[in-house]
Amino acid sequence: MYLDPDMSGYERLKLRTHQVVDKADDDDRLSHIVDIVLAFLIVGNVCGLTLETVKAFNDVYGAYLQAFEAFSLLIFTVEYILRVWSCTCEPKYAHPIRGRLRYAFGPMMLLDLLVILPFYFRFMPFQELRYGRSLRLLRLVRIIRIGRYSSSLRTFAAVFVARKEELSIAVFAELILLVVSGASLYFVEHNAQPDVFTSIPMSMSMWWGMSTLTTVGYGDMVPITVWGQFLAMIVSLLGIAMFALPVGILGAGFVEEVSHGSDYEEPACPCCGEPLPDEFFDVPSPARRR
Repeated sequence: MYLDPDMSGYERLKLRTHQVVDKADDDDRLSHIVDIVLAFLIVGNVCGLTLETVKAFNDVYGAYLQAFEAFSLLIFTVEYILRVWSCTCEPKYAHPIRGRLRYAFGPMMLLDLLVILPFYFRFMPFQELRYGRSLRLLRLVRIIRIGRYSSSLRTFAAVFVARKEELSIAVFAELILLVVSGASLYFVEHNAQPDVFTSIPMSMSMWWGMSTLTTVGYGDMVPITVWGQFLAMIVSLLGIAMFALPVGILGAGFVEEVSHGSDYEEPACPCCGEPLPDEFFDVPSPARRR
């Protein structure tokens, strides 16, 4: 999207606002400054939430923390309003009402709304109720929001999306292994430890399976029979292999994402400037392979 000389001043302002807060180019310095400021505010708010739990610190600096939070939420609110106002520059959100509603119900915008709402809930009548206070925990959502302003975190999210099918298969296989291991241990250890392994879902057999598959082993549930100990050895070995599978999937995804995101200049003819055909190369170029 580029500024059109024939646009009115209002449309130019809206388009420029959209470029800065949502659809900036890589060389847009103003947008980068805005992203850095917002990321700093997010990190500062999460740190402030953490320091509030230290009573000695909160007694002295609590008022400053609240003032910083109020200032940050004001900035976040203004940014949210500007995003909704300027989104009609996008063709798919062109309708002034339906387009803005569609944009506002997007995943990232709903996340932004979750970031803003807890601050305003304190002015509601139910704020003094227990469940009203618990809504303040939504402030922790702000740290997730920082991904909007970091290309590295966006790459991380893109890898998850690109590899969602492989990851789903790996997670499904691990769930099957968890159920099988928990059920097997129950049948092996129930007679020896009826107070511990009372049933498959209720006795913490699943808890034992998860802690063993991840090789954490808290030691709160220990098999005492020979077959139970043998089963624990097998489950531990399978757990190492199964939990290494998603790591390999994500590693391959990162390599692919980084290689696709790297700049590549297509070899061109020095005379006419046209791209050279594949016949000039023993191996097709990366751009053509993709």
